[in-house]
Amino acid sequence: LSDAVLIGANLSNATLATAHLAKAALGNADLTKADLSTANLVDADLSEAHLTNAKIAQANLRNANLTKADLSNTTLNSTDLAGAKLTEVHLSGVDLSHTNLAGANLSNAYLHNATLR
Repeated sequence: LSDAVLIGANLSNATLATAHLAKAALGNADLTKADLSTANLVDADLSEAHLTNAKIAQANLRNANLTKADLSNTTLNSTDLAGAKLTEVHLSGVDLSHTNLAGANLSNAYLHNATLR
């Protein structure tokens, strides 16, 4: 599924664990409660995507665009977000333990009750 164009797609509750979605266009997609654990989302566009309560632990989101995405209550521990665009992203209640945020842009990110260890 790399380079897939899934803009605005309804993928809520989808099981996409270990999926290869590098460079996929998932802008404004509904990924509520989706399982993206260990998925490859390098350079993917997830801008304005709805990822509430999704499982994204140990996924690779290096250089992904998550601008204005809603990741509230998402499992993100041990995820690689190096170089990711997280501008205006909602990370309320998110566990970012052991997550790589090197070079990530968190400008105006909403981090209420987020765990950063």
